[in-house]
Amino acid sequence: MDDWDKSASFEGGATARRSTSSLGTIGGRMPTFQLILPVIFLAVLGFFAWRLFRNGSLVGALLGGKLTETIGEISLSSQALSSRVLRVSLMAARPGESPELALSITSKAALGASVVPFKLSHAQALELISLLQRATQR
Repeated sequence: MDDWDKSASFEGGATARRSTSSLGTIGGRMPTFQLILPVIFLAVLGFFAWRLFRNGSLVGALLGGKLTETIGEISLSSQALSSRVLRVSLMAARPGESPELALSITSKAALGASVVPFKLSHAQALELISLLQRATQR
């Protein structure tokens, strides 16, 4: 109930003459951090799960494209409980474009694993070939 016809009292100890029921809740309740954080986490997880489903592999999901063919792999190092592999794959190309290369370093250990993917354009792959040839000739 609104009491707009009554004036506000400014005397100390006087009872309020206007009710606060007219203020109500403006804009509803603000979302809390406990609500926002899980929603953001689930959105990111859902986005990545969709990319993994759409591209068919972890490396494809991380690079944002579908791997069409694995060209080969090189064992980089292996110790008692760990190993690392460099894998070279082709990515699906858009019509009229040359396919991109996907390089990935996969590390496996007793208690975990990691993948570090790299995407190279055709020009970058040719430059890498040139650098590797120059390095091996020294």
